[in-house]
Amino acid sequence: MEWWIIYLLMGLFVGFFAGMLGIGGGLILVTLMVFLFSLQEFPTDRIVHIALGTSLTSIVFTSISSLRAHHRHGAVRWDIVKTATGWSRARCSAPSSPAGWRRSI
Repeated sequence: MEWWIIYLLMGLFVGFFAGMLGIGGGLILVTLMVFLFSLQEFPTDRIVHIALGTSLTSIVFTSISSLRAHHRHGAVRWDIVKTATGWSRARCSAPSSPAGWRRSI
């Protein structure tokens, strides 16, 4: 069976319903990928992880494309982006437990 054709049709289906209904494509995409991966006999303990990872990867590419389009129109406030990413990096590197908070003070 030609799986790439099925994946192409799945993308068209998900894109159509996400656009028409305004729902996130991941809702349908992950469900269909789990079904298709099980038909392809992927390891059962990894099917959901692969489907979620694939969905998150598609979000990265969509976000980059959207950022570029908004930047071309001058609609990106880079000062806010720099502040937000700075705070995100600081929070990710900070200790996450109360014991870690006490040690870092």
